[in-house]
Amino acid sequence: MSESSLSVLIVDEDPVFRLGLVTALTTLPAITVMGEVDRLDNLRQYLESALPDVLIIDPQFPRQSQSGWSLLRQLQNTYPTLAIALLTASLEYDQLLAAKSAGIAGYFPKGTAINDLATGLQQIQ
Repeated sequence: MSESSLSVLIVDEDPVFRLGLVTALTTLPAITVMGEVDRLDNLRQYLESALPDVLIIDPQFPRQSQSGWSLLRQLQNTYPTLAIALLTASLEYDQLLAAKSAGIAGYFPKGTAINDLATGLQQIQ
């Protein structure tokens, strides 16, 4: 593990979930939460100004447009050095395989213990 902390950006539409995740991750010295976003416009603006080490995103984001998977492909094409970790309540096995073959760096089910999540995020980078 390096001495510098791992920077993450959290993308999720649920404000209560984001608050909980940000609060939990900021207690860990090895993780720096650069920010959190809840909309596509905010995500694009944020990434234009700063890239985190790892983007934590739910592949079902945004729910209203059901375009999360195409968004992930766009992000990978636009920011090839950006590591993307999926954090979602449910992911079917074929989706998990497709994500892995598409270069997604990690997958964590929502509900993963925060220390396990932090360890997994550090292993991505």
